Amino acid sequence: LKEVGQWDNSLIVFSSDNGGSSQHNKERGNNFPFRGEKSTNFEGGIRVAAFLSGGFIPREVRGTRSKLVTHISDWYATFCHLAGVDPADDPAVPARVQEG
Repeated sequence: LKEVGQWDNSLIVFSSDNGGSSQHNKERGNNFPFRGEKSTNFEGGIRVAAFLSGGFIPREVRGTRSKLVTHISDWYATFCHLAGVDPADDPAVPARVQEG
């Protein structure tokens, strides 16, 4: 991004979807030191690592940490604001169900 002159206007967001599964199989996750797993409301099921990067991040907050709680749904309004668009969605379009 720096080489092509796009770094200053870039915001890179990394976030996981939820905690790892602790089911007894070959894809078992590890949420230590937190209790719980994927599909639970314990920290092991909902607390994940996330980070932001890019030239769009103000210099005074680069390299800092935050202990604020956020949810993936918080990003939608944030991205809309950054893009200069209204985050209020149009009403949902009714589903078309074919009978037969």
